[in-house]
Amino acid sequence: MSVDAMAVENAMTAGDAAQALRLAQGVARGTENLPLATWTRHVLAVAEARTATRDYPGAIRAVQDIRQLTPEWLKHQKLAHHILTDLLDATSVRRAKQSGLAELARFVGVEP
Repeated sequence: MSVDAMAVENAMTAGDAAQALRLAQGVARGTENLPLATWTRHVLAVAEARTATRDYPGAIRAVQDIRQLTPEWLKHQKLAHHILTDLLDATSVRRAKQSGLAELARFVGVEP
């Protein structure tokens, strides 16, 4: 349900990444309950929460998932740029290359 996805975004707005991740566990995407636009915003909020809690591999996977679903949408999201910049700042160059982060960042226009 989109209300559950919005609760995750609200928790991030309030600065409570741990709560956002707890709430996110109850959100699943079915074709009937969450439109693609709502789902991708939700996954981006989860990526932001994972970054805030230093689950960098999880954050990278979340952004990669969005890229698979809506690559052009992802390129235009300021939050995605912010998340990827934070991930690059927290990750060594070697790890960024190995994890796919460097390539993902370049894809959205954030230079490693």
